Amino acid sequence: MVNTSILPVTFTLSSTIVCDTTQLTARENELYYDVCPQPGPIPANFKCNRTVVANSGRSIQVYLKVFQTSGKDQCVQLIDAFNSSRITEVICAQSGQELYQSVGSSVSVMYPGKQMNTQVNSFQIYYMLMPIVDCNTTQLTALLVEQYYEVYAQRRKVSTDFECERAILVTEGQKMQVYLKVSNASSADQCVQVTDQIYPYQISRVICAQSGQELYQSIGSVVTVTYPGKRTSGRITSFQVFYLLICDTTQLTARENELYYDVCPQPGPIPANFQCNRTIVADPGRSILIYLKVLETSGKDQCVQLIDAFNSSRITEVICAQSGQELYQSVGSSASVMYPGKQMNTQVNSFQIYYMLMPIINCNTTQLTAVFDEQYYEVYARRRNIPNNFECKRTISVTEGQKMKVYLKVFQAFNADQCVQVTDPLDSSQTDHVICAQSGQELYQSIGSVVTVTYPGKRTSGRITSFQVFYLLICDTTQLTARENELYYDVCPQPGPIPANFKCNSTIVADPGRSIQVYLKVLETSTTDQCVQLIDVFDSSRITEVICAQSGQELYQSTGSSVSVMYPGKQLNTQVNSFQVYYTLSELFLFDYVSDDEGIN
Repeated sequence: MVNTSILPVTFTLSSTIVCDTTQLTARENELYYDVCPQPGPIPANFKCNRTVVANSGRSIQVYLKVFQTSGKDQCVQLIDAFNSSRITEVICAQSGQELYQSVGSSVSVMYPGKQMNTQVNSFQIYYMLMPIVDCNTTQLTALLVEQYYEVYAQRRKVSTDFECERAILVTEGQKMQVYLKVSNASSADQCVQVTDQIYPYQISRVICAQSGQELYQSIGSVVTVTYPGKRTSGRITSFQVFYLLICDTTQLTARENELYYDVCPQPGPIPANFQCNRTIVADPGRSILIYLKVLETSGKDQCVQLIDAFNSSRITEVICAQSGQELYQSVGSSASVMYPGKQMNTQVNSFQIYYMLMPIINCNTTQLTAVFDEQYYEVYARRRNIPNNFECKRTISVTEGQKMKVYLKVFQAFNADQCVQVTDPLDSSQTDHVICAQSGQELYQSIGSVVTVTYPGKRTSGRITSFQVFYLLICDTTQLTARENELYYDVCPQPGPIPANFKCNSTIVADPGRSIQVYLKVLETSTTDQCVQLIDVFDSSRITEVICAQSGQELYQSTGSSVSVMYPGKQLNTQVNSFQVYYTLSELFLFDYVSDDEGIN
């Protein structure tokens, strides 16, 4: 007989997810709990109500953190009971909606926070103790997210003898707004005095919950807000003082050295409704170079709009942190820089605007250097007629062994008399090449690494509108010769990321009867997209091969004595850093065929 008393007991686990309703106690340090105890998507019928409590007389800050993975439907509803009052609030994992500070010492947190049509992943609710909102609360810090504090206690009458002073600050050099909101329930007696500390001076201003009197914008980075703002005989209902870090509109002055400012004074994602207009000025007669730096973290939506006022003209231009679109040189001595630069559907991280003085665009400007980003200079001054006696000579260079192209762009507004003369010292023809804004005559590709561009390119009797001369570093197509020792060249003559539209075709040759070994080295920094295509022509045969910086695919030995090496080697969806192509001589293995009766040597 089996003794059933010692058999193991079997439990059946329920698949239903149960909300933990244990009461939570807020502490001085940050705490959190998971809305749903199971990670991943929250079941559609899941509901949960948690209570967070604090010691009597202490309030609670309940908040969500906004991450890249956060969604606007990650919301909870808060019920804040204070004396006989009941406040209901919804907070969501979205900038500006993610925080609530309780009035009482107990808050109910309910999920879901709102009606939803989409599935939501589990998220965390953070909570911590906050001091009672009174004068024991110390210095406040303004952020880009609107914040406020209660002058006394929400929905209660302020004691007639109550006085309170609060300090609000931002980082040195930043600005803030301190303001009251005007509503039907507001009163013109709801006032505070704002004192702006600008050492060694002070500015005091009274703001009230009345249209036209409700806002103060700081000059300094510290303000003191004092209640009462003015003396009154009646009782006043408590109200909120709002404070917000804002765009600094202080005028900037360009210098000879590079300067910059942050588009948004707070790092990280820029709030969707944030706008900022800065003005950059220079001494009369000086122009300004305004530009963005294209970094690995840059995005195509990091843009600003520039308004360049020159005499009675107004030029509007958008620059973005994208190769070929990141730079503007002003015509006048003042430019307005406006964010956002264009309509956006995505969130953008804060970025820097760089600026510096540029000399007036004339022949005092010295040698120019061509790079892979298209650049240009104005022959005279943008949109102005060139005087008949104006002459100008500019020198453009690249690193020894590199090549460039100098060209004009042909538009309907251009004419065939817009010409420059290009002199290339290494051109064996010893002729000066005239290029004009006319199809078929608009380009010169250098032989040497230095060219001189002279205006006028030809004599004309009419007046010519100023135009741009463009210049660009290009792939060096000079033929390479393989030797017994290892040689190499850089696929892209400029280090770092290779521009998306960059193409290059190099030819490597050897003495007749010798073959060539072409290879890439597989390094820790190599990637599978570092590839070149090889075209090997031997007699009437044509072999096409792709080699990549990947073990087993990195080497090719030619059949003939000439190989074309083409970049890119394959279709790319990612950015690739420049790399080296190595080459060396290798014996060409050939059989000497003779007649059958003689055999094979």
